[in-house]
Parts: sequence; C-alpha cells; structure tokens
Amino acid sequence: MSAITNDFNYEAFDRQMETLLQMSMVLITGWDDYAAQELTFDIRSLCVKGSRLCSLADQDLALQQADLTHARRQRNQYFYARMNELVVEHLSPLLSQVVDDIRHQKTLDRPSAASYKQEMSELLPRLGKWMEQGSDEKGRFDQMLADYTKVERALAKTVKPTHYPGVTWKERFMNLFRYYALMCCLLYHFQQVMELTGLEVTPDEAGSMFTRSVQAYLETEAGQKEMERFAATLRFRNHGEPLDKEQLEDAQQNLIDVVPDALQTCFMAHIYDINALAVDILEMDPRPTEEEFQAFVAAVAKWQWLSERIFACQHPERIVAPIYNKVFHTSIQGKPVDFMQLRSVIKAMMKLIDKKNDWFCLYSVLKFRNLIKDAVATHFAEQMMHTDWFPDMPDYQRFSGETLSEYNGYLNDTRFPAWNEAAFESYRARYGKKKWSPDLWRKFQRRCEQMNELFHA
Repeated sequence: MSAITNDFNYEAFDRQMETLLQMSMVLITGWDDYAAQELTFDIRSLCVKGSRLCSLADQDLALQQADLTHARRQRNQYFYARMNELVVEHLSPLLSQVVDDIRHQKTLDRPSAASYKQEMSELLPRLGKWMEQGSDEKGRFDQMLADYTKVERALAKTVKPTHYPGVTWKERFMNLFRYYALMCCLLYHFQQVMELTGLEVTPDEAGSMFTRSVQAYLETEAGQKEMERFAATLRFRNHGEPLDKEQLEDAQQNLIDVVPDALQTCFMAHIYDINALAVDILEMDPRPTEEEFQAFVAAVAKWQWLSERIFACQHPERIVAPIYNKVFHTSIQGKPVDFMQLRSVIKAMMKLIDKKNDWFCLYSVLKFRNLIKDAVATHFAEQMMHTDWFPDMPDYQRFSGETLSEYNGYLNDTRFPAWNEAAFESYRARYGKKKWSPDLWRKFQRRCEQMNELFHA
C-alpha cells in the first residue's frame, strides 16, 4: 500500500512471474525432447525474462519496506511456494542430471532434429490450395504470393530466414547455469520479502513509514491535484476569502467524513501521534484494503496541510526558512521544520564522520527521518557545504554527490533499519560491486544507529 509506485506495476510483475513459471515448466518437462537449437532459444529466453524480473524484484523489495500494512504478504507466500517448488523439486535435480551427463559424455550436445526448411515461397502455394476451397480470393492470393516471392529473392543474398546461428554446448550450459542462478535469486527474494512482511515493526519505524506514504502521496500528480481541489473548495465555500484559524480547525474536524469507516476510530484517537496511528493500523485485523488505506492517507495529508496553516496563523514569524534550503521538506507531519535546530543536530552527527563516505550514513538517517525531499545527491552535497550550513568543514569531511552515488542500489534503496547482511551480499555479488567490502554494511549500519541516537537526543 505504499504510494510510491513510479513506473513499477505489480499487475505486470505478477503476470511476468506467472509466465516465467509456466515457461520454466515447459523447459523442464520437455527437456528430453529438445533439439539443440530450440533448447538454446528457450534457455536464452528464460535468462532474459529472469534477469528482468530480478531487476524488478529490487524495486519490489524497496516498495515493500515502505509498505506499512504489508499488503503483499499473501502474494509473497504464494510466489515463494511456487519458486521453492520450481528450484528445489524440479530445477535442482535437472541441473544435477545435466552435470552428471556432462561428466560422462563430455558434452551437452543434442542430435540434430528434422526441421521444415522450405521457404515461404514454397509454403504459401501449399496453403493456397486449402485457402481456395469455397473462396473467390484466388486472384488476390496469387498476387500476394508473387509479391512475396520478389521480396524473398531480393533478400536471399543476405538473409536466410530458415537458417539460425548455432552455439557450442559449453555456451548452452553456461546459459542454463545462469538461468538457474537467476531462479535462485528470485527464490531468495521472495523468502526475504515473506520474512519482511512477517516482522514486527517498532513504533518509530512504523511512524516513519506512514509519514513517507503521506509525503509520497503529495508527490504524485493525483495527490497534488486533489490537494489543489481541496484548497480551492475551502476558499470557494468561504466566498473567496482566506480561512482564519477557527475555520481551519473546523475544516480539520470535518475530515472525519472522508475517512473510511474501518479507520475512523484510529483517525480520531491518534491523528496527533503518527507513531501510535501507524502502530494501530499494523495491529488491525483484518487489515484495511488498498482503497481504504489510500483514502486514509489522503485524509491525513489534508489534516497535516491544514495544521501547517493553523501554525502559520499562530506563528507567522517561523514560516520562512531562516537559512538556505533546497533538499529538505519544510514540514513534517503538519509541523514546520526548525532549520536552526536541524543544523545543530547535523553538526553533532558530523562528529562521527571520520571519512567522507560516512556522509552516506548521515544522509541515510535523514532519509529515514523523512527529511529528504530532493534526493539528488549533488544537491545534498552542495547544501551541506553552503555558507548557511557548514562551509568550514575540514577537508577530510568534504564530499561530493559522487560520494553518495557510489552506494546506489541496495544500501540507497533500503531504509537503514532493514539492512540485512545476506541481502547485501546477494546484491553485491549479483551486480559485481567490487568496491563494496563484505563488512561495509556492518560499518554503515553501526554508524547509522549512532547518528540516529544523536537525532533523538
């Protein structure tokens, strides 16, 4: 139920997973009947599809880590069971058999199979007799055949439609082994997300996840249009005049009317405490539906929008950020960010920066706290060294956007409390991240925890 979808589509992801499973069973059940050429094509096709799905699985993991209600729990269990059956019961025995065959026969070659090598100009006349039955289209068919024959003759010198390049059995085996590795990666992915959606979430993490859902809703085109419509409606009903503090508070109370029935008690009891609100949602049985959750997120977004304007009426002197800001949200959970206090907190966290790559830990903590609005690494680096922030930081701490970009992928896509050694190692091996040492995640996680404690202090 995360509002962060970008171009990732679960309907397409699930459909492609089903297709992969079906294609895999065709390969396995028909293994003994394959000729060399078709075996090569099917294995390569499965490699392409498996590779694409592994890339999508990384996006799936990031989305599920931000999903407060674990809406994918049942689908995770379903695909884990299917992939476990495929890999453990079918693919592993098949690969073992193939390896044994290679040990004894020193090859994975298959005998050549008879194939129909006639060109289209030879096939079409045979079809023509069938198409003529009960039809007056013979003239048009003859013309089509004549036209196609001319094209075929023109291309014959360079194109052989019925001739396919072959590959060695060693290449075929490596493709098969790669396909097996990709299936194991997908199996591990579904084991990982299945465990993730079964884990307990701390109140702090739950509140952070829900806040991110609200922020993500406000970043979508649909969310922005709805907020514009909401603001215009309030002003229209007030005869075109801005609302005062009392009117804004009345508008907040009226929001209960747009909250789904199943979530109204949660809204009224915890709207002033996002952590408690998020925990209450986690403990609901049954969990809210996708539609109910999105409507609830929209209502909370409107409440916080009104809270900002109520605060502006009460404290007009604190609305404008007193220092340069390009990358941070100006408000969190309906309350304006105190940028002077934020700068002091970051300065305290900087005492833990021994090397410039420690900035990635500081950045990860700020992202976990939902402060980062502009996620462009270069902009964050520029702001930290701006004259309003920390222009006099020592040379060993000075960094650039490239410093943060080195950790794009698993570490950047995953909120630091959910970093996992096995997942880190899997990602590092899969994408050849040679600069990521095996103990990098331990160092970063420890540093993030230390900085996060200073954020609370």
